[in-house]
Amino acid sequence: MGVSNILPIGECEITYNSVDLGLTKGGCELHIMDSIHKTTVDKYGDTPVKAFDKGVNVEFSATLIEQSYTILEQALRSSGTKGTTPDRITFGSESGNAITGAALRAHPRNVTGGDDDIIIYAAVPELDTVVPYNLEGEPVYPVKFFGLIDTSRSDGDLLFRIGNDS
Repeated sequence: MGVSNILPIGECEITYNSVDLGLTKGGCELHIMDSIHKTTVDKYGDTPVKAFDKGVNVEFSATLIEQSYTILEQALRSSGTKGTTPDRITFGSESGNAITGAALRAHPRNVTGGDDDIIIYAAVPELDTVVPYNLEGEPVYPVKFFGLIDTSRSDGDLLFRIGNDS
């Protein structure tokens, strides 16, 4: 599969941390940001003569339509469900705690196989949302994830991929 064969990201089925987050309302967005340090040494300092890779960052955003406390607990990085049943989610922990990522898979709806899946190996939900708002009369939840480097993987494949497992 070449990059020219990648389909636009439409509605997706999202799985995060082995929890089915359901379908998205509308399309999803994958933002890939390359960070390069350029060394310049000409008269005006505009022409790069060397470049160094500082890393790649990835963000994934979507609007979830399906809702349950289990889904929202994952997607909104809450402190967990409380009570004998998941009847609420809670927020607020001491600052400074390490955050670990979990696998995020976005599978475009109505596509067979996994050739167009987006897999972020160690995604972290970034809590910056309005809960809930209505889109076309339905309550939806905008969610955003960013990727951490997964050092258990081989170099060149540490952050994410587009395509299947093989």
